[in-house]
Amino acid sequence: MKQALAIIGAVLVLAYLLIQALLAVLQPLIVALAGKLH
Repeated sequence: MKQALAIIGAVLVLAYLLIQALLAVLQPLIVALAGKLH
């Protein structure tokens, strides 16, 4: 049971870090696109 919880925790942390990285990369692109549209 502890092993399963550890795996779930690791997956959640990795998913969180991946989302943070994606947001950090996408934010400037979204800002640039918004700037071009307006």
